[in-house]
Amino acid sequence: MNLTMNQLDEVVIRSYNIINAVSLGIIPADQRAHAEAERKYAAAS
Repeated sequence: MNLTMNQLDEVVIRSYNIINAVSLGIIPADQRAHAEAERKYAAAS
C-alpha cells in the first residue's frame, strides 16, 4: 500500500440548512427541547 499526500488549493464551506440532526435521523422529530431550568431540575433530582 502506497501512501500519497495531496495538498488542496482551496477549501469551500457551504451552508446546507436542510441538513441537521433531525433530518439525518439522529434526533427524533417529535422530541421536546427542555428549558434550562427544567434541565437543571432534572439533573438535581
